[in-house]
Amino acid sequence: MRNILGKLITLFLIPVWLIASNVQVSVDKREVTRGDTVTFTITAEGENIDFPVINSIDNFPVLGTAQRSNISIINGNITKSLSKSYTFAPMKDVTIPSFELKIDGKTYKTDPIKVKVTKVATSSAGSDAILTMSVDKREVHVGEPVNLTVTLKYRRDKNYVESQVESPEFSNFWIKQVGNVQEYVEGNYIVKKVKYIIFPQKAGNFKLEPLTAKLARRVAVKQPFGNDPFFNDDFFNTMFARLETKRIASNTLSIEVKPLPNSLELYGKFDISVTVDKKEVEANKPVKVGIRIDGYGNIDDIKKFDLNIPDAVVYADEPKIDTRISNGKYGGTFMQTITVVAESNFTIPSLTLKFVDSETNQPTEIKSEPIKIFVKGGKKADTNIEQKIVKQPEVVKKDSKDKENNVGSAMLSQKEQTASGWLMFIIGLAVGVLSAFGISKFRQNRVSMKSLSSKARAIRQAKDEKELFELLLPYIKDDPQIEDAVKKLEENLFKGASHRIDKKLLAEIIEEIEEESGDSKRGV
Repeated sequence: MRNILGKLITLFLIPVWLIASNVQVSVDKREVTRGDTVTFTITAEGENIDFPVINSIDNFPVLGTAQRSNISIINGNITKSLSKSYTFAPMKDVTIPSFELKIDGKTYKTDPIKVKVTKVATSSAGSDAILTMSVDKREVHVGEPVNLTVTLKYRRDKNYVESQVESPEFSNFWIKQVGNVQEYVEGNYIVKKVKYIIFPQKAGNFKLEPLTAKLARRVAVKQPFGNDPFFNDDFFNTMFARLETKRIASNTLSIEVKPLPNSLELYGKFDISVTVDKKEVEANKPVKVGIRIDGYGNIDDIKKFDLNIPDAVVYADEPKIDTRISNGKYGGTFMQTITVVAESNFTIPSLTLKFVDSETNQPTEIKSEPIKIFVKGGKKADTNIEQKIVKQPEVVKKDSKDKENNVGSAMLSQKEQTASGWLMFIIGLAVGVLSAFGISKFRQNRVSMKSLSSKARAIRQAKDEKELFELLLPYIKDDPQIEDAVKKLEENLFKGASHRIDKKLLAEIIEEIEEESGDSKRGV
């Protein structure tokens, strides 16, 4: 019985080698900590070897591959072997499945191998390395910022040369790192500290799962030169050392998140202001509306504004948010520009921002003042309506004698008028056909003429995309191609896109719109 037990222990200690004919498979370790890597190797002997293509192992992606060859000569016999290794990081117990490979035209199968994955041990006080999480408050409202501090400490005398702490990812929390990693010495420990601000996105009781850290240190191995003092220095000690890695886990935290009243989403302290670049403007010229919100709180959650102004073209840019931390408070500035183009007077309406005041914990509403814009030369009521006036024919009274004397001449005159009428009809028809043909040709050729209207010419001569964007805005509702061009220009100006804009085509479209509506309609 003891012999059997000894054999089992010996089998457990040696590397795992599963032999299938001239194919061998191995793993560098059969038990790993969650997140650590495992290297799986297939070794085959032969001339022509086709290894399997392995992209994942038990649904865990292969992180890297390596290949090496070996030639051995024993008693004059030459043996060629080729090894291919696959590295992956399992997060739970896995079974490396059987794979097929071809050696000199024959198909071989490897045997499966089981790998056990254990949880990362939680670090404790007095350990060589300690990882902790801490927050400044455990009860908060939705959107209320929480300061999270992650601290890694490890002993200076343990030769740790590398350390890496995973970034926090907590469900139902928006997370932002604050500043860079702080590193300093505290007694016998090296301390690395990272600060974050986390914003709860929904109400409930939440558990912040432990973070993990990976550390590596140099471990000396036996030198091949024995105790020769010549080789006993830092250079050779570094050469004959290996890296030993370990993982540690932090503590767990619990946070209670209370809902905001009235279904509000913002928590903090904010101020709003709205400005315009001009209060008097010519018809169909843009007015720039600037929206600015300053304050502290979850300013990143402020939604994009839009304006509802009747009979006006409104184009809202994407907002820009600059964040900062001052006196331990997270906040910043929200800025957005909205362009309005109109033909008549209009008013920029009051804008409202609702939030829970962080000082009073009460719902608060702030508003901007409305702004009136006067449009010069704008659209007015149409008073030039054509009125058709029907004239009554004059009635001339004549005596019977005059009638009798004029009967003959009237009959003759009627014949002359009939002939004359036919002649005028033919001439008029010819003139009409020629005019219609000429007008048609004129309309076809007018767009390509050099004498374009002032607006079409301005489109062709726009010096940059911003100027072109403003020139096209008044026409955004008149043609789908213009609307598409405006969207592409917005992406070019504000999103870094590089759409090609055909100014010649746009000028032709504007020219046709001006022909149909008349230049006076747009205040040229």
